[in-house]
Amino acid sequence: MPEFLRGLNWRVFAVAAVLVGLMGFQYVVLIR
Repeated sequence: MPEFLRGLNWRVFAVAAVLVGLMGFQYVVLIR
């Protein structure tokens, strides 16, 4: 169970980081 939660948490963290990166990239592109 702990390993599953750890994997799920890591996956959610990775997805959140990618979403934030995409939003930041679009924000910079819009400013340009």
